Amino acid sequence: MREADRELPKGKSYIRCEISDYEADQIQALLRSLLKSDKTDFTTKFALICLIKNKVENKGLGKVAQETNQSKAQAAIMVSCARFYIAGHDKRLKNQ
Repeated sequence: MREADRELPKGKSYIRCEISDYEADQIQALLRSLLKSDKTDFTTKFALICLIKNKVENKGLGKVAQETNQSKAQAAIMVSCARFYIAGHDKRLKNQ
């Protein structure tokens, strides 16, 4: 995803994803509830932070790894784990 007013950088191919304001609010509420929940353990919260940095802030895995003091492979694993956690946590995100 990208910020609304920013142009896409040249030289990379991107898949555009447009969501409504309602959908964006629902995703934001889901992420906030998971990050603030006492039932979510630290490792899961850390994985969610890595996912947010990678997908929402549009930072590469190398940059995420640098900011979170991990290797690039570890950052990729954390992002993947967070995706599967969210898909399993919110039943609306399951594939039909």
